[in-house]
Amino acid sequence: MTGTFFIMSAGFFLALVCAPFLFGIINRVKAFCGGRQGRPLLQMYFDIYKLWGKTPVYPYSTSWVFRLGPLVNVAAVGIQQRDGHGRRRVLRQHGHQQALFHQVLRAQQG
Repeated sequence: MTGTFFIMSAGFFLALVCAPFLFGIINRVKAFCGGRQGRPLLQMYFDIYKLWGKTPVYPYSTSWVFRLGPLVNVAAVGIQQRDGHGRRRVLRQHGHQQALFHQVLRAQQG
């Protein structure tokens, strides 16, 4: 059971790491078809690094509830990953990893 979880997690993180590179390949091919040179293959990694360093911008008119939203979202995802007896359940069904990643991404955007 632990081996299955490790393999699924490794595949999930491998997909996360490779996705920006594939996007760079797609952009390079599109530029080549258009007769241009295109952006560097690793440009998406540079953009992600730059965006992770930025601080969130909150309007002055918002309260502490607005800032608490991303934390509540991540906590809800963590609770969702527990079964009724407090044990951690393994992401077995297809699409659970994508749903979890989507929830964490939405929390980062907030």
